[in-house]
Amino acid sequence: MANSTEIIRIALIALLVGVELPLLAEHFMTHTRAGVVTRKRLLCMADDAGDFVSRVPEAIQKATEAARNAFIEALKESEGH
Repeated sequence: MANSTEIIRIALIALLVGVELPLLAEHFMTHTRAGVVTRKRLLCMADDAGDFVSRVPEAIQKATEAARNAFIEALKESEGH
């Protein structure tokens, strides 16, 4: 069974894909370009996406750590420590 961190990662990736794919499809359906220009643009977009995706796990880890710390602090405050 997946732990909460894995579930959050899967949900964020699904969200990112769900947001980006329709935008990409809309872009190519409404903007016509020459074949060479389109291929160059696709390569740049793929490179940018690779850079973004490589940073996602680190961002998720930092967000998870911050959420964990905030929860611990809130729990301590509610207990009167």
